[in-house]
Amino acid sequence: MTKRIMAAAIALVAVSLVAAITTDLSAQPLQPQQTVTPAGGTDAPPTAPAQGGLIWFDNQAEFEAFNACAGNVLKGIENYEESILDLNSTFFFDDPLESGVPNLPGGFPFPDGMTGLPNLRVQSNLGGGDPTDENPRGPDGLLAVSAGDSGAISDLVVAGTQGDSLDLIFTDEKSGVGFNTIIFVGGPSVEVRVYSTTNGFLGMMTTPANSVGTNFIGVWSPDPIGRINIFDPRSGAEGLGFEGGDNIQAWEVPCPSDFDGDGNVGASDLLTLLVNWGPCP
Repeated sequence: MTKRIMAAAIALVAVSLVAAITTDLSAQPLQPQQTVTPAGGTDAPPTAPAQGGLIWFDNQAEFEAFNACAGNVLKGIENYEESILDLNSTFFFDDPLESGVPNLPGGFPFPDGMTGLPNLRVQSNLGGGDPTDENPRGPDGLLAVSAGDSGAISDLVVAGTQGDSLDLIFTDEKSGVGFNTIIFVGGPSVEVRVYSTTNGFLGMMTTPANSVGTNFIGVWSPDPIGRINIFDPRSGAEGLGFEGGDNIQAWEVPCPSDFDGDGNVGASDLLTLLVNWGPCP
């Protein structure tokens, strides 16, 4: 009998607690659903298409902070300042421009190729709109522009023929790419298209551009980026536009075995491991 009384008492207490909690919760006002800020931040271009899970940025600091927080590493920045052009001058030269590879003729205007960003190749593309394949013009495909010409504040490289587009090709996988947008004659905007390492189209953004190179565009992709194409949408109809990018920065997911950070796992990484063999301090 005593056990039944105790069980009934416990049940009565439990019911009372549930009723009290329910009453207390019902008295609280409903909280509005929180608005989630996009990963690109409030400055991310609002017209970004939902293609391939791309995240677009027009704020350089937010782009860099996002990549750093995601655990990516900055591979390098190419600013073309290694060119030997005179002030207020231009020079046509052949495709492609590669990291550390002298370009012809005579190594001018980049006697040592590009030096700031390894695994980058810059070249023209005869296609506009959606050039799904690499299609460089070849001779005189690129135009080097020095600081001071047409308002440029630094040395630049653009597609050398109006109607062509410009390809930034990465010979190793990148997770994020950002640069200052450049356009001469045409504009005032360019289309930035992103392709995977197998030339699959991931998405695009139309973004402001000028000859000074003060507008920034950045893109992060869950799929490795193999190529960025920059195109003046007016060039096809009006024959306008020399487009390009400056201060190109690339981010990548670090390889845990790439100790020297050169993008490859090789003998130097093994040597680093052997030198540091033993108990960790």
